[in-house]
Amino acid sequence: MTLRTVVLFALAAVLSAPAAATPPAFEGKAVAHGKTFDLKYAWMVRGTSRLDPEKPKTYVILSTEDVSERIRHCENVTCAVWDAVRTGIVLEADGDGWWVLVLDPDRKPSQFSGGSVRGSGWTETARTPDRMAGTFVWRPAGDDPVFDFTVDAALLKAWEESAKK
Repeated sequence: MTLRTVVLFALAAVLSAPAAATPPAFEGKAVAHGKTFDLKYAWMVRGTSRLDPEKPKTYVILSTEDVSERIRHCENVTCAVWDAVRTGIVLEADGDGWWVLVLDPDRKPSQFSGGSVRGSGWTETARTPDRMAGTFVWRPAGDDPVFDFTVDAALLKAWEESAKK
């Protein structure tokens, strides 16, 4: 066998091997106001808002469509959270609890918040400057809203300037 033949066989083996499975960015269920959200995209964004211009907040944006370009064009995190997403969910979770914003073009935005207690709320599995991952479970009373999902979101954009304008 020539060196060329060996290299071709090795290359063919590498190309035909199954790719390593990467976990989906979003997996689970999100229902609000009788609507099941078919969330496919997840991004992490970070920045200060006009409500709290001194303390940067980290958000996970979950969307039914790819709105990454809209988020990249936002001048501040408030735009990314409130304006870039048409249909989706925004999650802010920290040691003090969590806040969820539900965005649906057929309804006014709705907000939910609470603390994390046994089996309910946000359970973080990873948080680095470039990534936030975890499980969010919340079923307050019955079947609506229901949030029961795992998310792994990479940083898409961070705004470093204060939002004191």
